[in-house]
This record gives sequence, C-alpha cells and structure tokens, in this order.
Amino acid sequence: MMGRRVSRGKLKEWSLILYGTAEHPYRTFSSHQSRSRMLELSVPELEPPKAAGPPPQAEAPEDEEEYTGACHPECGDKGCDGPNADQCLNCVHFSLGNAKTSRKCVSECPLGYFGDTAARRCRRCHKGCETCLGRSPTQCLSCRRGFYHYQETNTCVTLCPAGLYADERKSAVDVSTSLHNWEVEAPRKCYELNLGFRGSPLNAGPLLTCQRNCLKCHPSCHKCVDEPEKCTVCKEGFSLARGSCIPDCEPGTYFDSELIQCAECHHTCRTCVGPSREECIHCAKSFHFQDWKCVPACGEGFYPEEMPGLPHKVCRRCDENCLSCEGSSRNCSRCKAGFTQLGTSCITNHTCSNADETFCEMVKSNRLCERKLFIQFCCRTCLLAG
Repeated sequence: MMGRRVSRGKLKEWSLILYGTAEHPYRTFSSHQSRSRMLELSVPELEPPKAAGPPPQAEAPEDEEEYTGACHPECGDKGCDGPNADQCLNCVHFSLGNAKTSRKCVSECPLGYFGDTAARRCRRCHKGCETCLGRSPTQCLSCRRGFYHYQETNTCVTLCPAGLYADERKSAVDVSTSLHNWEVEAPRKCYELNLGFRGSPLNAGPLLTCQRNCLKCHPSCHKCVDEPEKCTVCKEGFSLARGSCIPDCEPGTYFDSELIQCAECHHTCRTCVGPSREECIHCAKSFHFQDWKCVPACGEGFYPEEMPGLPHKVCRRCDENCLSCEGSSRNCSRCKAGFTQLGTSCITNHTCSNADETFCEMVKSNRLCERKLFIQFCCRTCLLAG
C-alpha cells in the first residue's frame, strides 16, 4: 500500500437497500402511520456523509440574446431591453408607475403627480390635488373637479371655510390655440375671468377648464355668497343691511355710507338712520315721537302715550272733534270750533238745546245734570251749569 498510488474519484451513483423484519418495528403506530413516518424521512437523513472536496460546478445557463436596437428617447444612460418607454433600465427625466403596474419613463409627470427630481420619480399628489409641489395637502397648485382651491393655504377643499365664498362662475373657456402657445394663452384666458387655471398641454383641447377658487369675503362679512360684499352673516360689531355689513355705531350716531364712518344724529334723536330730525328711530330723553320726528311736546290734537318696548312716548291723535285731549283720544279737554264739550266728549252746537226751560231750571236746581238722561234733555242748561 505504501508504494501503490491511490487514485481519487467521484461517486456518481449510489443506492440504498432496506430489508424488512418479521415483526413491525413500530408497534405503537398503525400501518397507515408507519407509511407516513417513512415518508417523513428526508433524503439528507438517508444520505451517508460525503467526503470533503470541491463543490460541483453548476452548469452555466445559455446567454440570453441582448437587445441592440435603439432605446426610447426617455431612457437613461443604462440602456434598455427594448424600444418602448417601459423597457428602460433608467430614465432621463421621470419614472412613472411601480413594479405592480409596470414603470415607464416620461418627460413630465401627468395630472395628479409631481416630479421628484432627486429620485427621478413621479409621486402622487395629495387627494384632491390635480397639480402640486409635493405630497402635503398644503402643496396643491390646482384641484380636481368638484374641489375648490384655497389659495391662502394651497389646499383643495369641497366647501370653502367661513370668510370665503365659492367662485361658481364659468369654468370652461374656449382656448382655440395651438399647443405651442398653450402655456401662455391658457393662464391668460382664465385670469381674464379672474379664475385660476388647471390642466396641461397633455389634456388641452378646444375647451380649457379653469380652476374654481375660494375667494375672500369683505372684511366685515363672516359669510358671503357669489360676491365679496354679498354678505349673509356679519362679523361681530357689524349689522346686516340690504346684503351689506355696516358697523354698529354708538347711540346717537349712524353709519354714513359715503364717508364710510359713523356720524352724529340730530340732537333730538337717540338713534337714527340719518342726520335729519325726520330720520330718528328712537327719541332722546324728554322727547316724544310724532310724525317721524322727535318733539319736546305733542302738537295740538295729539296726546303722549307710553308704548311697550320703546324708551320714549308716542304722540297719538285725539278724537276728531277734540282740540286737545289727555290720556285717551276720547278724553277731550277742549273742543274744536262749532262743538260743545259734553263731559269728556265734544258734540255739535245745534244738538245742544233745552227741551223746556222751566223743566231744565228744575233739573239744574236739583242737581240732576250729572245724570246723562237729563243732560240730553237740558244740554244747554246743564253745560252752562258746569
């Protein structure tokens, strides 16, 4: 053995022979379980240990045929596997899509995406944004249909917040221009209507969709519709008047729409809508309201009366036959010419006469004039008697 040269070889084939026994070696298992147990034995457990040696060399696969044609213009410097934009190995500008939907190279990102120049990827805008600068909801440049662009926060909203109104004006504009001038014409057309614009030459057509915006209400409005000064709710310190919010002026002053400030009322007015004495709403102290004016005392034929909820008295007209009255329209204190006072009433002179002078003198002497019946028969005598 010492002088004999031993040659080494590789084992290419081997076999394992299993011999049975008279009795089943696994008494605790059924015949079905025995077969299952034998199938559980893995080949590595049955294989004898192999001698250490160099690993067998794997058979080299055949080389795939490489694409040698022209790549798509958007493919980068790493080449491509075919002529289409979705067969690029890298991109010149941006990669759109993912492994599930397949990727392709594009020169610019479509609506709803923004270009991440560092990663050369088209990334999706926030929900509602049609064009944007980033993924944040405050980086929207324009909005999808059904949304309004809130320019102050660069967000897209379905309802404009308080202090802003939804611009609902015409949203489609006839562009009728070539794609060469689109980037100039499109914004100009929309801005002529005081609207933002949305879209790109990729989806441009004869009609351009302009962006609907949330625009600011007048500073005095808390809410408005259609126009900045068409207020529906006013801010604190303002009152709604014919669709406008005017300042709540101090008592004794009114809002002057020409000077756009509060001005003094007439001195007889406590509150007013204008500078003259005929424009009082409430009267100053010790003044009464009569014929849309505030007067120190009611005129002839009127009497002052308290009115619930008013800080002043209102002059009411006396009965038509009274020259003056007190407390009530029928409580005459003086009568007009041609009338004679009968108690608290004023009656015409020709109806005030005596039925019989002797009888009336007896009524007067017996102090019966206080009774209404005798007054009617002896009007002249009783009235003269007081």
